[in-house]
Amino acid sequence: MAIFEFRRPWKHPDIGICRILDPLLPVGDAKEREEMFPVSVINSSLWSSAFRDQSDHSDVIQRLITSLTIMRSKAGQLSSLVRADFPDLTAHDVSHLDALWEVGSTICGPSYPINPLEGFILGASILLHDTALSFTAYEGGADKLRETTVWKDNYSFYHRSNRSGDDEVARNNADFATVRYLHASECRELAVREWRRDDRNGEYLIDDAHLRNHYGELIGDIAGSHHWDIDHVADHFNEQKNPTGELPPSWVVHPLKLACILRCADAGHIDGRRAPDFLLSVLARNRVSQSHWLAQNYLSRLCEHQADRSGQTLSINSTRPFKATEAPAWWVAKEAIDILSKEIRDSNKVLADYERPNAPAFKRKFVYGAEDTASLTLLVTTQGWHPTEAKVKIGNVESVVTQLGGDQLYDGQTKFGVVLRELIQNARDAICARQIIEPTFKNGAVKVSLEKSDDGWVLVVKDNGVGMSESTLTGHLLDFGSSFWKSQLIQSEWPGLLSSSFQSSGRFGIGFFSSFMIANSLTISSRRFSSDITSFRTLEFQNGMTLRPLLSSTLPPDVSTDLSTRVAVKLNSGLVNQLGEVLMFDGGHRDRRTVPFCDFLGATTALLDVPVYYLNESDQSVLLPSMPDQLADHAIVLDWISTLNAHEYGEKISEHIDPERDLTRLRYVYDNEKKVGLAALDIGYRQGYYYSHGMVGISGLISLDDGGNSNIIGAVSVPPSGAARETRTDNWIRAIAHASASAWLVEQVSILAGMDIQLKDIQDTIQNVVGWGFDAYPIWKENQFMLDGEVHLVKNSDLLGFVGSRTILFNIDLRRHMRPNQVNQHIWLGPSGYKRNFDDEILYLNEFTILSGDDYWDADYSNPDLANQNCLIGYFERYIQSQGCRSRWEEVTRSIKDEDGGEREVRYLALNIEQ
Repeated sequence: MAIFEFRRPWKHPDIGICRILDPLLPVGDAKEREEMFPVSVINSSLWSSAFRDQSDHSDVIQRLITSLTIMRSKAGQLSSLVRADFPDLTAHDVSHLDALWEVGSTICGPSYPINPLEGFILGASILLHDTALSFTAYEGGADKLRETTVWKDNYSFYHRSNRSGDDEVARNNADFATVRYLHASECRELAVREWRRDDRNGEYLIDDAHLRNHYGELIGDIAGSHHWDIDHVADHFNEQKNPTGELPPSWVVHPLKLACILRCADAGHIDGRRAPDFLLSVLARNRVSQSHWLAQNYLSRLCEHQADRSGQTLSINSTRPFKATEAPAWWVAKEAIDILSKEIRDSNKVLADYERPNAPAFKRKFVYGAEDTASLTLLVTTQGWHPTEAKVKIGNVESVVTQLGGDQLYDGQTKFGVVLRELIQNARDAICARQIIEPTFKNGAVKVSLEKSDDGWVLVVKDNGVGMSESTLTGHLLDFGSSFWKSQLIQSEWPGLLSSSFQSSGRFGIGFFSSFMIANSLTISSRRFSSDITSFRTLEFQNGMTLRPLLSSTLPPDVSTDLSTRVAVKLNSGLVNQLGEVLMFDGGHRDRRTVPFCDFLGATTALLDVPVYYLNESDQSVLLPSMPDQLADHAIVLDWISTLNAHEYGEKISEHIDPERDLTRLRYVYDNEKKVGLAALDIGYRQGYYYSHGMVGISGLISLDDGGNSNIIGAVSVPPSGAARETRTDNWIRAIAHASASAWLVEQVSILAGMDIQLKDIQDTIQNVVGWGFDAYPIWKENQFMLDGEVHLVKNSDLLGFVGSRTILFNIDLRRHMRPNQVNQHIWLGPSGYKRNFDDEILYLNEFTILSGDDYWDADYSNPDLANQNCLIGYFERYIQSQGCRSRWEEVTRSIKDEDGGEREVRYLALNIEQ
């Protein structure tokens, strides 16, 4: 066996005696090798129990110490790189590794049983547990690490949540989050990895081949377990490990004991050695992790609390008081002490349950002041302020969730429609996620039914998406306001999904709770799609919204391998009538209208990007219409438009949509590369009161309450603007990418420009286009004027001949100071009155004014660039210039006489055309 020595000793102020590894010289005796560790390690009770109190097997013990000594040198070099890569972190160098022997001894108490082999495995685990917190520990370094799915997921998370838009910040955060996430799992590989400089020379952290081959993976597991949940630790290390044949039979290893020592010692090393004064001063100027550094810099060593005569209590105090400006650091210190207390409590419990005489619970059971702010301030002191557990509390959680996740949030929307959309949205997200995770998955579908029960109706929504594990079902699903799809928990559940092209509809973590607006009871059954059907877990809310739902392993009805999640909502009375009809819309100026549930469902999901089936009373699946994938068959397209309006008004819609005039203009609408709708600009007088030619949906789901849209034929889906998912109706085009909106709208304007359409049919369309900020000049072809008491419709081609040398007057005052329905009162005084007031002048009729906010009135008509202004007078100027003419704009005042003979002054914008 190769044996090495450390030479050229030097004194480190914190560590003690250090020597540089020289692979050419043999080591001395065991005592000299021990001195290669600092005195604090050698004198610790754990080291003494493992190595110094053993009189037999000295040669084997020397071999173990030698291997630890060599490993300490190498691990120290690796851990020294942690600060270079992540300077925000407090000390993770060899001083931290050495300190864990002392801290672990304090927690375990004197004479804690540990044999030499356990001492070696514990020491190696200590040396290994944080070495993977630097890029060097990973093959390929930072560049290779950034190719991993974990890094891509983290980068995606931080990039989306980074409001500053600084990509470097997102990358740095992703670097640290990835290393922190992987460093525990990387320990197993590091324990046995070979680093090669060339074909002949290789290096291992554990130099002894026998120890590495037989105990390397166990050391890696124990080292990595400090980041595991304690239940995972207890399950994984549930049995002893016997020594190899060449080691003494009494050296039985209890991995659970060693894992508990490591996690408690790591949690307990939170004193000033981890945040030295000098480094704190340097980093303080850069405001790097200030609270964490201050907290540890101010804390003392962990010691026995001598006021407890039983010796079961530990304590930590501050070496100086925390000022008011340092309050965040005090709370960091408290949190660290609370964590230590929990680790000791949890470890003692699992060791007691383990019931092995050589793996007893620790002597120390408590940490003074943990989870007790008042007591902790006696030791961790403050100056000028008093810590208090003054937290925001919610007395009635059920009420808050019911209100904020229900009536108050969705005020004005049909409750049944809200719940249906939210449940289908969740199912859609689960299916789309599975399509990313399992690219061969092609048969995703949502299945919806309204089932009659003995005492009412039950709404059932089923899907075969990713499903939920028990932890998600009982955790994130019930975390009000927290969206699973936007959380980092998704990394452990579905690695790679966060950084993929997946786009969830659910974003706010509230939608599920909307169900309680209409539910007497609710049952949700789910399993991960990759698990067998015995993995189903059912969560049942028996009396509406409650903090204590029942969890069971009950299988859902009609369970199959094609089912991942089933939600059943027992509806309150009055939502569905005896015929199975539901309210189409409710409230506001509209009457209460009911439609068959199938039609309501079809209208709600007509834009969804996954198939939706209606399960009728005979349990037959009916595939509902979705956005047509080809436009040649007008019957299919017209049926889809009728579906958008729940078929209730299909006959009227078909009467007022001309296939040649309207359907031929339909074009797909994109938001960047994603197809989000099929629509054309609507023209013509809108017939009917309870329906729209077009609908706007949110994330593929349409609200019949407020989704009606007056400016399109067809339907478009846009992202939500808030948790209530209110529709952006007439202003929908601003919700999609500008380039995509421009491409669709410019083509629509171009198509309309080639058609002969009367002013009354195109006027609203022009106003919408201008209002969206786009040029409607190509479809501005006609104007309405009054001359000599008569109304004239004049095409632009005849404009110059009609106007001649007359002045055109555009009213200003009436628009600013009168209600819209009063704007044109003065022009109906009759031909005689009009002739008296406007001799040989032309009045532009304001009821057909092209508006874009106040652009029409605030346009700078003296600006030489007037022709490029997107408003009515800009269009007039553009046309005048195109005809080789010149314009003169000025404000004028005219006297208006009313029918009673009274006069008033009115301001106008006057246009004279010089031909």
